[in-house]
Amino acid sequence: MYDLSYKDINISLRQVLQAIQKHTEIQDQIQILAQQAREENERRAKEIKQLKQAVAEIKLVLTNKKIIKSKNSKSVTKTTKKTMKSRKKDRIPAASIPETTFDPKSDNNGGDQYYNEPQHQIMLSAEDAIRFIPTLNGDDDVGVEEFIKEVHAMRMCCSQKDLLLKAIKIDKIVGKAARSIRHIPIGNYEDLYNTLRSNVVVDVTSDEYEEQLRDLKQGRHESVQSFNIRFRCILHRLTYAIISENLQPITRRIMIEATMRKVSRIYLKGLRRDIGRILLAGKLDSLYTTEKKAVDVERYLQEKEKGWRTGSRPTATDRPLPTTRNNNPVNKRVSPVSKTERVSSAKRQVKCPKCGELGHVEKNVR
Repeated sequence: MYDLSYKDINISLRQVLQAIQKHTEIQDQIQILAQQAREENERRAKEIKQLKQAVAEIKLVLTNKKIIKSKNSKSVTKTTKKTMKSRKKDRIPAASIPETTFDPKSDNNGGDQYYNEPQHQIMLSAEDAIRFIPTLNGDDDVGVEEFIKEVHAMRMCCSQKDLLLKAIKIDKIVGKAARSIRHIPIGNYEDLYNTLRSNVVVDVTSDEYEEQLRDLKQGRHESVQSFNIRFRCILHRLTYAIISENLQPITRRIMIEATMRKVSRIYLKGLRRDIGRILLAGKLDSLYTTEKKAVDVERYLQEKEKGWRTGSRPTATDRPLPTTRNNNPVNKRVSPVSKTERVSSAKRQVKCPKCGELGHVEKNVR
């Protein structure tokens, strides 16, 4: 009893240590990506500063050119200047119409807000915007986070945001996803996002899908193309499960990259031995390149086996015909095994004791 509990404690401690190690690796990768993002932001800030300086220099050059042109343009007479001034005084200034541009930060709760800035953004109706949003069915689709991203992008370009929200709930959330949220009231986009993240989940975890990938094997008479289709189907479900389990974009990206690094070796181990053994001896490439190599190896083995079958048993048509006759006649007489001389038929006849002739006996003498 003590031994069993001690083993269980060791197993649990080992699992905890592995989980801690995995967590530290993820944290290190997150720090690396954050450092790269900071460096990228600093580089872009420097580029923006340089662009501002260049724009300021261009403006200065343009103002100098305008001053030179104004000094050189002295051909206008005083009378024309007076008439122009009088026309300007008589003219009634028209009120300028402000440009109304949609505020991306506004939501459907606060209404459509407009501000006067020289921005031009094409606004779509709800009927047009709904066409660019993918369908979410809760299984083997774009995923909850990608769906939310597309909805957010189309919401910024749509002028009928309330109508777009209703159209999304009716037309774009179907199947398992619609059954998961049908009893939950959704009043705005934030409610929609939170409801989808908390209720639309996958039934199978990513670890279980990875185990299914490891157990997948190519049949004896199955083609590589058929095996690729089955492998890709489970891999797509694995990726979908990883996206659903990791809400943070950086963590999701790290987990997907770590999974894709292991996928090529899992794929090679699932192939038949004659194909997988050849590919495992070479360099480990990406999954797409490995699939192409597997198809080429299968074709090569089929052609080799076909040539071996036809070359091992030549038919009558494959044999070359003799062009000249053989001058040596063939001895059709079969020689006996023994080399003793054959006794003539005359010696084998019975001799008559009465007349002394051959070929009859004494009672046949006339």
